[in-house]
Amino acid sequence: MVDELLFTTSRLEATTRLRSDDLNEQTIWALGNVAGDSTEYRDMILRLEAMNPLIALVWKFRVEFEVNSSKLRTVVRTLSNLYYGKPPPPFEKV
Repeated sequence: MVDELLFTTSRLEATTRLRSDDLNEQTIWALGNVAGDSTEYRDMILRLEAMNPLIALVWKFRVEFEVNSSKLRTVVRTLSNLYYGKPPPPFEKV
């Protein structure tokens, strides 16, 4: 469990440090899956400040909806996973 958590943390840190333009759909999908697995992982992603790059992508893909509708759906699904769960996420992080 500790090894898995360390691996996940290092991957998330590397991923969320990327500029939002560099995040590809598979990375966004993976973040959503990790966030949906447990509230512990969800909160870890929120602590790494993944919200701002994801919200920036919503605005970008909304403008380019005809071209990037699949990416927009993936980002929205990931954001919903970051809001999901009990206990709810810390308000200041969302």
